[in-house]
Amino acid sequence: MSHHLYKALASLTLCILPLHGCSFTPLYGTHSHQEGSTPLLTSIAIAHIPERQGQILRTYLEQHLSPYRQENTARYELIIQLKSEGSFSSLESDATFSRTNVAVQAAFMLRDIKNNKIIFRNTRTLNTSYDYLQQAYANVVSAREYKKRLLKKLAESISLSVHGFMKKHTRTAKTRTP
Repeated sequence: MSHHLYKALASLTLCILPLHGCSFTPLYGTHSHQEGSTPLLTSIAIAHIPERQGQILRTYLEQHLSPYRQENTARYELIIQLKSEGSFSSLESDATFSRTNVAVQAAFMLRDIKNNKIIFRNTRTLNTSYDYLQQAYANVVSAREYKKRLLKKLAESISLSVHGFMKKHTRTAKTRTP
């Protein structure tokens, strides 16, 4: 073996070795929804979110948080208040708009169903913009697709936040109980 190959193997070993004890577990990998995460994530029911955007967000959240949850097994309820705003920008020389900005904000809380206490609150806001076109149908399709993408990203962000809290919450609960 050449000297460069030894150096490469040594560098790789030194980079990977510290990760062995860091307790890293993939959120979306092979073990993400099977062993450790399943009891955490499947214990969360997602409350109804009004309007079409809310329905889409709820579907994405169900796919991320509790794809394997059985009915009536929820210990926690995720309550979300969704707010969406849109505005036009980039005024053209003929006094028409060429860009649309969209902001979606989700204020969410996790409620313990047993004692009706809010155990976690947070807010996520995401923004996007897209071109406002001359064709009406193209604008409708473009707006729908960008909002869906934005809601999907929002669901991922909420899921990561809730998952992180649940892991921390259950770890501290285990250390408190004798």
